[in-house]
Amino acid sequence: MAALTNAADAAVEDEVELLGAALAGTEALLDRTIAQALEEADQDRAREQRVDEPSPAEKQPDEPPSQPSRALLHNVQASHDAAARHREDALQKAVAFRDRRAAESRPKHPRKNVT
Repeated sequence: MAALTNAADAAVEDEVELLGAALAGTEALLDRTIAQALEEADQDRAREQRVDEPSPAEKQPDEPPSQPSRALLHNVQASHDAAARHREDALQKAVAFRDRRAAESRPKHPRKNVT
C-alpha cells in the first residue's frame, strides 16, 4: 500500500512540475508577444511621423515619441496581471489536486463501534 501511495505522490509531483513548466513557457511566450507588440507600435509610430510630418507649430505631442503610448502600457500591464492571475489559479489548482490525491491515497482506518 505504501508503494502505491509513493507512486501516486510521485505522479502528482510530476504533474505539478509539468504544470509549472507549462506556465513558465506561457509566461515566456507572453513576454515575447508584448515585446513584439511594443516594437511594432514603435515602427508604426515612426511610419506615421514620416508620412504625416507636421509643421513645428502643430507639433506638440503628449509624450516623447521614444516612449510607448499610455494605452499600450495599460494593455501590457493588464496582460501581465492576467497572466499572474492565471498562474496563481493554476498553481492553486495543482496544489489542491496534489492534496486531494494524497488524501485519497491514505489508508482509511475502520471505525470501532462503541456501545
